[in-house]
Amino acid sequence: MILAEQSKGGIFPDDIELREGSAAPHLDAALACVNVKGTRSVSLSEFAAQGKYVVLFFYPEDNFGAAAANNLKEVLNFQRLAGEFSDLDAVLVGCSAQSAARQQKFVNEKLLTMPFLSDEGRLLIEPFGCKQPIGETARQTFIIDTSGLIRFVERQIDFGVGNFNLDNHATRVQRELYKIRNSDGWSV
Repeated sequence: MILAEQSKGGIFPDDIELREGSAAPHLDAALACVNVKGTRSVSLSEFAAQGKYVVLFFYPEDNFGAAAANNLKEVLNFQRLAGEFSDLDAVLVGCSAQSAARQQKFVNEKLLTMPFLSDEGRLLIEPFGCKQPIGETARQTFIIDTSGLIRFVERQIDFGVGNFNLDNHATRVQRELYKIRNSDGWSV
């Protein structure tokens, strides 16, 4: 069940704009999941079943130019804070429409420990409203709690306005997760 609203005047008039408090769509969709241990099929609901919050970040498919540099910056910043996210009972999950083979090469080159979903069929990208007009995946981040509710959304991260930029994106998301976990009664 999707509790999302239709966007008004967005890039796509009929795309779904998920908001905080919306049910995350397609949590049971099994996708190829790549990490340093190899590739297997996984769904986001599996992480929730383990009592984990999911920090799901979508990124463009481009491996060249500015998008590739921004992808690397974002991923390495999340990787640097992976332990802090884990301490908050959360798993970091990257997602793009890249093939599992392309993602595996990227993961192996950078020795990335977090899982990356290959969503070539756009089973998550489109329902989460992360499709751009040129067919690329928009850079967006969602925090999903263990019940499947979206607790935080950040869009247009590439704009780089003030403190709203890729350099501190992972840190901002980690702070938001900390606030969410505290409001849920979690404590150290």
